[in-house]
Amino acid sequence: MKIGIIVSFYDFRADVRDLIGEFQNAGHQVVLFFRESEEKDISRHPIEGLEYRKIKEEKRNFRNRLLEYAFLFFKRLPSSRQNYFLMELFKISNNPAKGSRNFSQLVLFIQRLRLNFVSYDFLLENIQYSAATPIDDIEHFIGFTEFQSDYFAARLLHENRPLSIYVYSWDHPCKHTRFSKKFHYQVWSPGIREDLIRLQGVPGANVSVAGATQFSYLWEYQHKPAPLPRPVPFQYVYFCCAIGIKDLIPMELDIIRSIAEELEKLRPDWKLFVRPYPVLNQWEIYKPLLSLPNVLLDDGFRTNPFPNYKAANFDKFLKLESAELVLHSGSTIGLEACFLNVPAALVDFGYGTQRSGLSVYGFIHQYQNDKYLLDMGLALKSAAQLSDLLDNPEKNLVQNREAASEFHLLPLKEFVSLFIRKPEYGGF
Repeated sequence: MKIGIIVSFYDFRADVRDLIGEFQNAGHQVVLFFRESEEKDISRHPIEGLEYRKIKEEKRNFRNRLLEYAFLFFKRLPSSRQNYFLMELFKISNNPAKGSRNFSQLVLFIQRLRLNFVSYDFLLENIQYSAATPIDDIEHFIGFTEFQSDYFAARLLHENRPLSIYVYSWDHPCKHTRFSKKFHYQVWSPGIREDLIRLQGVPGANVSVAGATQFSYLWEYQHKPAPLPRPVPFQYVYFCCAIGIKDLIPMELDIIRSIAEELEKLRPDWKLFVRPYPVLNQWEIYKPLLSLPNVLLDDGFRTNPFPNYKAANFDKFLKLESAELVLHSGSTIGLEACFLNVPAALVDFGYGTQRSGLSVYGFIHQYQNDKYLLDMGLALKSAAQLSDLLDNPEKNLVQNREAASEFHLLPLKEFVSLFIRKPEYGGF
């Protein structure tokens, strides 16, 4: 079969690149479709035997520009509106261009007025595309959220091309806005299928469960032929930072300090091993933590880059599994820890009184964290509660296993047949 894969954030998604190789290994021809803005990222990761085609569907005219602005200012938002606004505020805070930040703030102000009447399907049904991208030889298309080319999506919709869109992360139904009710979607789990239906209004007949490609490396780790040596010679609590917004990191550091101080009282021979947020460029912000006698930074993945993404993941899983306790402030790594037979909890304290807008509270209490972790009881409510967590880990382990049971781990090669199967809950 000749498969067209429409990529998003190709540079950051090693599992997608490996998935392409699995399609090739299974005997399929793969054509990679990409936008011009991603051409440089594509060139950094060449794959032998892969055909590349640039998407050429954008058509610049007054009608399309008007529709684009209508969608920008008045688009329908997911029912989990707070997730959406939180993520947009994160983007704005990381934008160095003042003019662009001011415009984005204006957009958010208008969106908050609840004049959200322009659906994504309305945009796709009415924008005009060029039909300049050669696609007649493609038997099946696979896209990833958030789908990056509205014009290409419009063409595939109008021409009734077979398209499966993979919902790449557990938080995408909570925060993204480009979900057509006419495409077919593949998701991580039954719970996320419910999220897509409830939060985005996608018909249940258009959503089926595949699994999490991001967890395929976790499956490989669990099936490794032999145990790996302990990564460090000391006992430790592993704290995984999850906040990449410079203005919020000081509050995360205050939380880490309070945990370090409590840990020193309870387990003076242990270390608090802190994993900085991996994609944050300004690591000097973590240096004040080193003044604490029992804190170490796990910066090996930054100072000594791993040969490949799989090796980096194995190092991460080993450090999670070897910890006495894993703490985090809200990220996928906290969910991964639930599969590794180590007590793990989301830190749910120390964020001050601000609960709206750009806040640590908002970050911790994102929809997916509440539903899949906090509502399962996987929370550390205060530094003083650390004693109970360390003395009675079994209760937490039971809750971890319950949280993990929502998700089924698969090797990456099994996704090949899942992504091109006849949809489980309906069709195109």
